[in-house]
Amino acid sequence: MVLPPVEMSTEGDDGCPFKGTFDFEASSVDTQTGSLLLRASFPNPRMGATNLPKLIPGMFVRMRLPLQTIKNAILLPESAVGINQNNRYVFTVNEQGIVEELTVSVGQLEGNLRVISHGLQADDYVVTVGIQRVRGGMKVNVEEKDLPTSTPEQAQK
Repeated sequence: MVLPPVEMSTEGDDGCPFKGTFDFEASSVDTQTGSLLLRASFPNPRMGATNLPKLIPGMFVRMRLPLQTIKNAILLPESAVGINQNNRYVFTVNEQGIVEELTVSVGQLEGNLRVISHGLQADDYVVTVGIQRVRGGMKVNVEEKDLPTSTPEQAQK
């Protein structure tokens, strides 16, 4: 299995400035815990005049391990996805300008954008602002806007 690069940040870092590589992968999954043992190596730069390493043992860090890449994924702002007792949904607008509630399946969060894995087509018009004020069956005027794009690094700022 080819493992992707791994990213790391410490408290106060913008984004994930440390880029590392996996250098060990266990040959099997632990059947009792369902976990796989991996190890990654990172360069440890020295800081300023003190020349001390930036990373020290016992330090709290955040790791980002990309598990898969979804080609042509549909991404929506997290605020455009509603949730009720049964499922997640978005409000779409049909050709007549009528709002419809559409049940969707969601995937991972990419920055401040949520991957929509099922239930939505790329050409659907989605209500992204003011979902608290719309209901299924309402007539609305469509105003097209480009969605904000965000990388995980930008979302952490």
